[in-house]
Amino acid sequence: MERRRYQRLSREVAVDVTYRDPSSRRLVAVERSCTRNISAIGLLVIADRKFVIGDRVNVQLFLPNSDEEVKAEARITRIEEIVENEVYELGLEFADMTEEAMSKINEIITRELTE
Repeated sequence: MERRRYQRLSREVAVDVTYRDPSSRRLVAVERSCTRNISAIGLLVIADRKFVIGDRVNVQLFLPNSDEEVKAEARITRIEEIVENEVYELGLEFADMTEEAMSKINEIITRELTE
C-alpha cells in the first residue's frame, strides 16, 4: 500500500487555472474549475480543455472555510480523459509555491480532516 508524505483532502475546492497559448506563449484564458483532491504538493483538477503532460499553468486556489487564496505555478503530471474530448482530470504538481502558501494548504487540510 502506498503511503503519501502529505495528507490529501478529497474535496471540491474552487480553482482558477491560467495557461499560456502554446504558439505565442502569452497568458490566455482563465478556466474556473474545481479540485477532486488537494495536498500541500499538488492537486487533481477537472478541466474541459485538453492539456499536455509537462505544461505549466498558474493556479489560484480559493481555500474552503477561509477568505484566503493561494497562488502557485504547477506542472501537469497526469491527464485522464473522463468524457471523450470534453472532460479531463489533470494531476498538477506545484512547481513554484512559497512556504507560506504550503503552510496555508496544510492548515486547511488538517483542520478539514479532523472535523
